[in-house]
Amino acid sequence: MSKFSIDTPKKGRRSIFILLAILVVAVMVTAAGQLIASMVSPPLTKTSAASLHAVSGGTAVAVDGQGLNTSPAPGVQDPATTTDIDAKALDDHECNSNEWHFVITQVDNVGDAPDSITVKWDNGASEDVSRSKFVGGVAHYTTTSNLDAHVVSATTKIYSSWSGQFNLSHGPCGGSQATNTTVPATGTSVATRTSTAVSCDTCNTDVTVSFSVSGGSLSATFHNKSTTCSHEVGLASYKRFSDNIDTQELYSSEQHTLQPGETVVLTVELPNCAYQVDAFCGQVLNSLNGQRYGSRLLHAMNGGGDFCTNETSTPTNVADTKTPTKTEVPNTNTATKTEVPNTSTPTMTTVPDTATPTETNVPDTSTPTKTTVPDTSTPTKTNVPDTSTPTKTTVPDTATPTERIVPN
Repeated sequence: MSKFSIDTPKKGRRSIFILLAILVVAVMVTAAGQLIASMVSPPLTKTSAASLHAVSGGTAVAVDGQGLNTSPAPGVQDPATTTDIDAKALDDHECNSNEWHFVITQVDNVGDAPDSITVKWDNGASEDVSRSKFVGGVAHYTTTSNLDAHVVSATTKIYSSWSGQFNLSHGPCGGSQATNTTVPATGTSVATRTSTAVSCDTCNTDVTVSFSVSGGSLSATFHNKSTTCSHEVGLASYKRFSDNIDTQELYSSEQHTLQPGETVVLTVELPNCAYQVDAFCGQVLNSLNGQRYGSRLLHAMNGGGDFCTNETSTPTNVADTKTPTKTEVPNTNTATKTEVPNTSTPTMTTVPDTATPTETNVPDTSTPTKTTVPDTSTPTKTNVPDTSTPTKTTVPDTATPTERIVPN
């Protein structure tokens, strides 16, 4: 009896210890399970909530192996993750009188591109322009409305991580592409351009060029992609005398300053022998001897037939020095008549009737005058009146003529 009474309390305590151990293990297992569950299943995000909301509203979304996709369905922009954007280059764009064309660049996929944009014009009209196409990460929006007005704004929403550009690519130009300024005195709307282009050192990245040969000339189409920078560009053709570039000679050239968004076509003449044509930024090189366009070169092309020779004609307009110069000389073949005063007028002296007149022969001192004119073509002969007629003078008996008045 004593032994039984002693062992019973020991067995009870052992059972209690076993129960406590089981309870502790159960608690630890439960805590570990909750910890693992929290690590495997992330909390519900705003995007997930938006997706669940979309499903509850009847809008289908993509489903993957673990449940709902966190991205919205194509064309659905989540208000919690979108941002408002405005179109740029409303005044500096390529000219096209047939349509308004807007682009949104660097869009991840077509599902992220806005379905439409809202365009407003200065005539009070507005339109939601639908997306016309999506190519290479660029969304396009085109409309032919209000071609005689000026776009004042274009807006839409896009995902907040977007980092591309929203621009007016092309549209009608002219007066409608300037800022309208109202003159108070007359109320007349006057078109004035307010944007100012600046010169930049990004010509070789902003400007694109393409060549086209037609007959004896080559045309190059230059386009400035920049909306703020102007660039000086040029096109030049050179005669090739050999494979040595240093010996090339400038044949024809043309230059132009591209304004932001401008497209221009430059044309040069081609020689009837081997040639090289260069499209470049900046000023033309009149000679390639020891110098090149380098980083300024946009595009180049060789063509023509045999190498040129020194006799090959050039389009440079110069004065023709092979034709003698004809100088107009006044006609001096007509005889010049020189009026010589008549100094041989006889002197009449009145003398008494008793005086016998004496006839005196005066020597002929009036030698004819001959004027010699420098010989320019035909010698000039000057006719001078003959003043060599002897002078007949009636004088009194004395040698010295005296004028006396004798009363009747």
